Amino acid sequence: GRDFSQFCRWHSQAGTPELRVRTDYDPRKKTFTVNLRQSCPPTPGQEKKEPFLIPVAVGLLDRQGCSLPLQLAGRPEPDAGDSLVLECREAESSFQFVNLSREPVLSCLRGFSAPVILDIDYSDADLAFLLAHDPDEFNRWEAGQQLAVKIILRLLEDFQHGRELELAAMFSEAVIQTLVDEGVDPALRSMAVTLPTETYLGEQLEQVDPFGIHRVREFVSRQLALAGAEKWLATYRRMIDDGFYSLEPAAVARRRLKNVSLAYLMKGNDLENQELAVRQYREAGNMTDVLAALACLTDSDHPQRQVALDDFYRRWHHDPLVLDKWFAIQAASSRPDTLEKVRELLHHADFTLENPNRVRALVGTFCHGNPAGFHAADGGGYLLLADQVLKLDARNPQIAARLLTAMTRWRRYDESRRQLMRAQLQRIADTEGISKNVYEIAAKSLAG
Repeated sequence: GRDFSQFCRWHSQAGTPELRVRTDYDPRKKTFTVNLRQSCPPTPGQEKKEPFLIPVAVGLLDRQGCSLPLQLAGRPEPDAGDSLVLECREAESSFQFVNLSREPVLSCLRGFSAPVILDIDYSDADLAFLLAHDPDEFNRWEAGQQLAVKIILRLLEDFQHGRELELAAMFSEAVIQTLVDEGVDPALRSMAVTLPTETYLGEQLEQVDPFGIHRVREFVSRQLALAGAEKWLATYRRMIDDGFYSLEPAAVARRRLKNVSLAYLMKGNDLENQELAVRQYREAGNMTDVLAALACLTDSDHPQRQVALDDFYRRWHHDPLVLDKWFAIQAASSRPDTLEKVRELLHHADFTLENPNRVRALVGTFCHGNPAGFHAADGGGYLLLADQVLKLDARNPQIAARLLTAMTRWRRYDESRRQLMRAQLQRIADTEGISKNVYEIAAKSLAG
């Protein structure tokens, strides 16, 4: 019995709607008003967009994290459940909740109920509260990611201006509270306590500072590790499964949370905790745990680091797909000598440009997945990539072109890096006999 004509605008109108959410609490009337404003930027052939039907799932929480009754003005009693879908049909819509003795915290767009760009005026305290308490799993994760981005970018500014770095205690407390919340799925906990990647953080900036982002993200990781050292260790031990290896979702989630906890324990520079990685590497009965422990050791200065790498190669060099992991783990390392290690691995007996998976594992992981290493200030990463693209082009121009996309956004970096990347792109574009695939990437990058 519903008319879906407005909803079908999701298919007939291009672009991603933007949803602006503002709230107002009136303590005298005990009302909480949610104001929604939607817009969609012009696209070719569609300068003006008609309002979408946007389903906005919301909930209200008190300051103890408990769900509040959801009673809209004009309705005789609250709706059942702790979530309610508001239908935003106009350019501007307003919904008023009543009988609220204290100002609630709005949990908005629960379950990502609509694919919109959300603009909501959450404070840091609101985001920390939602990270620690929101019963909606998507919003809990999203709040943590938003807060982490805000904090890391502010700390990046401090780092760039030579100011002392200090992590807000409310963020550490919210992360640790989420970590130890046994009522939350371990899969969600593992994601909620994981910081945004360096690549994603760079995308939030007009000019990317790969070194600064790496330093600040590492600082935040260490502070979280130190602030909750006992909790990380307790969680690690609780997630250990001594039974048979299982692919059931619950078992997968436990392994993931265990290995995220191990990674934080390694950041704390406690030798006793770091020995956990050595023990896990030696005793693990599945490849997931072996690789997680190896990655932790590879990223560290632990005395057993090279021993583990050599042992893994000896045991698995006969299996091409597993050996790809060995190359990728080393290429992704945040150690300052990773560029030199990648150069060394290019001459390894088991590295060949004839194997696309091996190229992606080593060169692709380093150039696309290790921003701090690839964007070394001296341009060594750019030279390495250009050399490999030129060597690979005659064998596999599609893979070569894909690798080269690591430099297509060269204008978003500082002047020195811009010049270094531009020089390598020009070198590739000027190479006689270069494939159309690679030439197109280089030429468009230079022209754009």
